[in-house]
Amino acid sequence: MSVQALVLIVAAMALQAPPTFRRPATEAEEVVLALSALPEGMRAAAGVYVLGPTGYRQVRAGTSGVQCLVSRDRPDTQEPICWDREGSETILPLTLAKAEWRAAGASDEEITRREQAGFATGRFRSPRRGGVSYMLSDDNWVFNGERVIRYRPHVMIYAPYVTNADIGATRTDPLSPWVLNEGTPHAYIIVARR
Repeated sequence: MSVQALVLIVAAMALQAPPTFRRPATEAEEVVLALSALPEGMRAAAGVYVLGPTGYRQVRAGTSGVQCLVSRDRPDTQEPICWDREGSETILPLTLAKAEWRAAGASDEEITRREQAGFATGRFRSPRRGGVSYMLSDDNWVFNGERVIRYRPHVMIYAPYVTNADIGATRTDPLSPWVLNEGTPHAYIIVARR
């Protein structure tokens, strides 16, 4: 998918809202925000990580295999996300490592190099089966390639190496499913809540 196509899709799916958001002021607020990515009935059994000065640390162990955190790939974004057991075993380790590298001052290019090396050596791996990342929060603030926008609640289905062509996504309807990171180990089919 071209950057322009992604920008159009994300812009069309953005919720109309002011271009700012409030960061959680306390660890307790961060936990609540992270858990807001899940349906309410799943929250009590989920584990939670909180971002600190050196990376993420687990502040609550879960019993369901679901792990949650507020992703911040950029200082101006905020993305509550929860992974099912498969994502917690395969995607979460990379997310934790990237946050640690970023906190230590690694550049985006260096993080990409380390990620690629990690896949090559087997430190990181793609999901082995289908599964779901939950991003059902109303407080998703993502970078769309041009600016930070508020993005509608959605789920992401693991689809390693899948492309938009594979699922017949034409990208003409911004509310139709589409593939993020198409053709990569961390491709996801995005299904937005209408």
